[in-house]
Amino acid sequence: MDVGTYFQGTFSGILTPLIFLAIGIWIFAIIVFIIKKFVLKNNNLPYVLNPYILTRRENEFFSVLRPIAEKHNLFVCIKPRMADFISVIFPKSENKSKYFSYFNKISAKHIDFLLVDNTSRPVMGIELDDSTHQQTKRSSRDAFVKNVYNSIGLKTFHLLHYSPEILDECIRSVLIPTSEIIPAADVRAS
Repeated sequence: MDVGTYFQGTFSGILTPLIFLAIGIWIFAIIVFIIKKFVLKNNNLPYVLNPYILTRRENEFFSVLRPIAEKHNLFVCIKPRMADFISVIFPKSENKSKYFSYFNKISAKHIDFLLVDNTSRPVMGIELDDSTHQQTKRSSRDAFVKNVYNSIGLKTFHLLHYSPEILDECIRSVLIPTSEIIPAADVRAS
């Protein structure tokens, strides 16, 4: 066997897979570049749109609540942050640290449903309770939130089970406070 044939056979056996590997890496790099440049369109942020804002149970509740609220000329706000409808009355200019300590306690919490009138004045809140409200961590959070709602005078109902009649009773008990309306047993008012 001559030396040229030996080297040609040996190197072609090694070079062929290396050439294919290099071509594969080059094609992969081009595909990544195209995806980043044209498909993602400068979206380098790690966010994605959730398909729904409500869970299935919350959505079923909302479909029952909405027409009843509309009957009473109320609008339903879904999951507003507490800081969207509650203000900290401690002046920020006096002590920013103290102000933000109060603000931070409400800024990341929300209520499931807030009913407002046609001037956007909050009328009442509804929390759709489930098994998570029995957890120790959650019950301390609920106690804090209940205390805040009581201190601002926002009537809030915690519903484990509901029906159109229960929802109508809750709304009427807030809109007509002098009436003899007694909410159903499934309702815990705060």
